Amino acid sequence: MKSFIGKASFAINIIKSKIFRQVIPLQVQLTVTDHCNLRCNYCYADYPARGHKDLSIEEIFKIIDDLKKLGTRRINLVGGEPLSRSDIGDIINYITERNIQCALTTNGYLVPAKLEYVKKLNVLCVSLDGEKIENDANRGEGSFEKAFNAVMIAKEHGIPVQVACVITRKNLYSIEWLLQKGKEFGFQVGFSTLIQKTVDGKKESAPDIPSDDEYRKIIKRIIELKDEGYPVLFSKKNLEYALNWEYGYDTDKIID
Repeated sequence: MKSFIGKASFAINIIKSKIFRQVIPLQVQLTVTDHCNLRCNYCYADYPARGHKDLSIEEIFKIIDDLKKLGTRRINLVGGEPLSRSDIGDIINYITERNIQCALTTNGYLVPAKLEYVKKLNVLCVSLDGEKIENDANRGEGSFEKAFNAVMIAKEHGIPVQVACVITRKNLYSIEWLLQKGKEFGFQVGFSTLIQKTVDGKKESAPDIPSDDEYRKIIKRIIELKDEGYPVLFSKKNLEYALNWEYGYDTDKIID
């Protein structure tokens, strides 16, 4: 019921913004920490910069207040690993008390320890790249069990849950398995392309990044699976737009 009400409310606000031609940041990703307990091999984060100080909770509260004034209806807390903040419960409470939907993206490790706060989320998004071998090759040994356990805990406690999958050459053939599990256990799966790490303005080599042809082939298959009723998060129109993207999936080009 929480998931349905949240989606309905968000959809109504989108319609209102279109009718009145308002430019409103309805959904915002808020990075609350750069610190993380994993070292995924494709992560584009600048590791040397992870030693810098996180925003204070007062600064985060100020951002939330400003977003509320602008009309934001959903805030997705991201990192790093958001649950690594000792005050993450206060941040979640501050958002939900202002009638803003709160989502959080996590690798799953700290979900059992922070379940009290996770229960208050409108959506929990867990990073999971496929079957154990493929996932752990991307995200580190043991990460599959932690992530899948977090998904199961969320389902057990009635927390709306989604899975976020980064497509690499290591997990191209795990896509169908992941969607089958989504259908079996009742969660949607969102897919994203691999973003290459950039250091000092230069891209590092990324041998695991699929070619444009490989990406198009897998996107076509995802569209087919969506048509077959599998729980793909994004709309078919969105996926078709990605399929027909003319600039290449590894481009730095910014489109006006």
